[in-house]
Amino acid sequence: MLGMNLRERMSGWRGAAALAAVTGLLGGVIALAVLFAGPTLNLGAGVGPGRDSVGVITIPPTFITSNTVRLIQRHLDYARRDERIKAVVINLSSPGGSAAGSERLYLETRNLREEMPVVFTMHEIVASGGYMMAMGGNYSYAQPSSLVGNVGIIVGGVPILPFPPSERTIGSGPEKLSGASRQDWFEITDLLKKSFVQIVVDERGERLRASPEEIATGRLYSGVEAVHYGLADAIGSDSDAIEKAAELAGLSHYDVVDVNLAVLLEALRALRAEQADPALPLGEGSDFLSSLPDEDYAWPSLLTEMAAGETLPGFPADAQRPELYYYYAGSGIYEPAGR
Repeated sequence: MLGMNLRERMSGWRGAAALAAVTGLLGGVIALAVLFAGPTLNLGAGVGPGRDSVGVITIPPTFITSNTVRLIQRHLDYARRDERIKAVVINLSSPGGSAAGSERLYLETRNLREEMPVVFTMHEIVASGGYMMAMGGNYSYAQPSSLVGNVGIIVGGVPILPFPPSERTIGSGPEKLSGASRQDWFEITDLLKKSFVQIVVDERGERLRASPEEIATGRLYSGVEAVHYGLADAIGSDSDAIEKAAELAGLSHYDVVDVNLAVLLEALRALRAEQADPALPLGEGSDFLSSLPDEDYAWPSLLTEMAAGETLPGFPADAQRPELYYYYAGSGIYEPAGR
């Protein structure tokens, strides 16, 4: 049940902006994002082109799948493209997921590390594939109650056919349906486990104070234990991570860029460009799209908020105010007041 709820939250997060644009509620949604994220991350008038910055990517509790990998890669790519960003902090909470997806995120993060410092903060749980991704950073913080590690994989027979075979199903080889024999799956599991353990050993280097055999048990460690055994570097907060990233990048005066919000605004601009065709009506209230700024640092001027009970565009004057929930990666579910 927990996994399904997390997947539903991620699905809602990805779809909320597009849905708001279609229904004409986009203005209120963006205003809420501005009100919540702006003061926290210093996204004010001081943020502008050419100003050295630390980019912050927040990955909420997330299972690593092909879809979430693509979404996370977009955020990493933005940090790489934005010339202001000289270092990156990744706030991560993930119990893992796809082995192939986890490897992709580890490699993408490691590649980003070649261009700028990357610092991780490990929140509720950073386990299995989530921990593999964190191996791509230069430095990592954990919280005392974080759950860290769980190095290893789970492999089962992967049926090629999406349905149980019938008596009329004919295969060209004894392993065509399962992909491998039981013994082969044991060997594949052992090979992948050794590969994961070796990544940890290589990345942590002399900082690691646990043996490969201990790591390979797949145990979860508390944040305090993770630091003690060298699976993480220190106990610290998000603010500590930002300061560390700036230090590694040699920044003394810098701003902080909310990469999640920047990627959202970039997607909205792309939507605005697609909707520029007058043959594609947006409906009442959609003129907000045309008012989106061309530069990230200008958007605080859009601070507006609907008054409690105010009729929303397209709704009858006596209609009951609908329940609105904005799914934002940096803050989870945010419920507007006055609904």
